[in-house]
Amino acid sequence: MRIVKKSVMIAFLLSFGFSCDSPRNVCHTRLKHNEASTCDQALFAHAIRVQRGTDDPEFANLTLYLCFLAEQRRRKCDEKPGILWFGI
Repeated sequence: MRIVKKSVMIAFLLSFGFSCDSPRNVCHTRLKHNEASTCDQALFAHAIRVQRGTDDPEFANLTLYLCFLAEQRRRKCDEKPGILWFGI
């Protein structure tokens, strides 16, 4: 029974993603998976639309705005300390 309890507790802790990294690196990793990924997908979709001959200024403005937000988040990440920390 103790083995089951310990296994459940370890699985519970691992599900939260125990991290040992600097806040700056954690922020950049989250940025890469969220805002930067969205910007890349929007740029790719815009390039495909332009190649097909569809000129949509509203979609171009949305793409520009998404990439602007990703750049703002990147600047905020660079301001965070690079000291290692342990957290869940």
